[in-house]
Amino acid sequence: MQFEKVHTIRDIYDGIRSGTADLSGAPHYFASLFDDKMDDYTQHFRLYAVSAQFMERELRHWAVYRTWEASFIEASNLSKRLRVMAASSQSMMN
Repeated sequence: MQFEKVHTIRDIYDGIRSGTADLSGAPHYFASLFDDKMDDYTQHFRLYAVSAQFMERELRHWAVYRTWEASFIEASNLSKRLRVMAASSQSMMN
């Protein structure tokens, strides 16, 4: 089995559900298939070849998301550190 590059991830729900990845070296949009009888997603994906313009937009959107994600994580970590500092200063006062 040969693995190829995953460029972006669009949806995650109990696993990756859509995004863009290479197939035979060419970029494709992928989307997992939903089985109405099972009322759940399958392990099968539909692939769509995409244009260079589509990939440019997709990669720009991915960069925006990754910037937001990094800021969110940084803010979450700062919030945790501030709570720890507040708790430790509170215990020092007692």
